[in-house]
Amino acid sequence: LYLLQYPLRPSWRPYDLEQLKTIRMKKPLHKMEMDFRINTKGENYNKEWKDKAEGKDDTFTLESTRMQPKTKYAIGVLNADGFHLTS
Repeated sequence: LYLLQYPLRPSWRPYDLEQLKTIRMKKPLHKMEMDFRINTKGENYNKEWKDKAEGKDDTFTLESTRMQPKTKYAIGVLNADGFHLTS
């Protein structure tokens, strides 16, 4: 189970998961990377950037950072066997 938070991304502007290209798990480093396609047809796309960014493809990467817990979370699952809780 992974809890992903994007503290600098407003909740009203989520990432478009349909543009998700690949996910890489780096288990020994406890890291995850997600590559998203850039919407090159959108009104906010800078077509001049592509000319300056030689060798770059039209993707951007989000990389995780492992944080020390600063609060207490608990995860629970309710099924026919009962309620299972972990923190």
